[in-house]
Amino acid sequence: MDYYKSSTFNTCDHQPLPLMDGPPMRLMVDPEAEPVAHHTPVPVPIHWKEEVKAGLDQDVRLGVLEPVPVGRTCHMKNGKPRRTVDFQPLNVHATRETHHTPSPFHQARSVPNGKRKTVFDAWNGYHSVPIPEEDRHLTTFITPWGRYRYKTAPQGTGTPFFWDEHINKLFEESKAAIISEIEEGVRIFDKSKPTCLATDWSKTGIGFWLFQKHCSCKGSEPFCCNTGWRITLVGSRFTHPAESRYAPVEGEALAVVDALDKARYFVLGCDDLIIAVDHKPLLKIFSDRSLEDISNSRLRNLKEKTLRYRFRMIHVPGVKHHAADGVSRHPTGDPEKLILLDDIAAIKE
Repeated sequence: MDYYKSSTFNTCDHQPLPLMDGPPMRLMVDPEAEPVAHHTPVPVPIHWKEEVKAGLDQDVRLGVLEPVPVGRTCHMKNGKPRRTVDFQPLNVHATRETHHTPSPFHQARSVPNGKRKTVFDAWNGYHSVPIPEEDRHLTTFITPWGRYRYKTAPQGTGTPFFWDEHINKLFEESKAAIISEIEEGVRIFDKSKPTCLATDWSKTGIGFWLFQKHCSCKGSEPFCCNTGWRITLVGSRFTHPAESRYAPVEGEALAVVDALDKARYFVLGCDDLIIAVDHKPLLKIFSDRSLEDISNSRLRNLKEKTLRYRFRMIHVPGVKHHAADGVSRHPTGDPEKLILLDDIAAIKE
């Protein structure tokens, strides 16, 4: 790595960026599309003018932009201005190609236990893909210093996410809280291990913890020892106003259904799944009672949503149900109401 670092990690902004090998990126646009013209640039905040102009000049030197014979600015996480060009009219008429990539969550959990991965981010990676001469006019934007157009690929089509100081503070607080509760970290899910989904409902929220057995204790009952059952996934959300008024048995049933849905990637098809609840009446409802024997229509509909899962439900006394109880009383997710046909409040809304 030391041998190649001078070329691989070259971030000099006074020489053109090296371009990727391969054909240039064609901008496939509907030929019948009506062009959108912008004749007035968006004003640049006075404190950002010098940096915005310096950024334009730098990208001209890098070969990313060239002056022409509609941009806006916003801040990056380091407080400096970020040039943002609104390509929405172009995107509307662009022909998209389907290219699926697994989500970061699924990619992360696919890494075997004990393995380490390294991720490198290409400096100005998008700008290493050239745009052919005949398509460059489609990327033209206007600034207080004249018009420019891209010689290489601009940013992606999605709206960028900005990690500001407020979000970073919340992240650090959440990370500290999780670390204090989970000293050994979240464990990789193992399909061969007994799995337990602990759920709970309160008038404030609903939550769940997904555990797996890593100890050698006899039997498969959850929480047989202090360190035997380790965490794979945690989730919670606030209750909708109507959900907060559910009867306890209905709310606890809702928590089971919501948890199964949130953790379905791990539990759907699992033959050794235990659901732990602290509400004993649920055991009869979710075990051998048939749908026609359940007179409460809300409970009947909730149980029907669990029929594609295979699980065994057990009762855990509330004094031992700390994990799920904690996240249900202190949820973090937005309210997401589970709409049921018999819910009069939902129908009126």
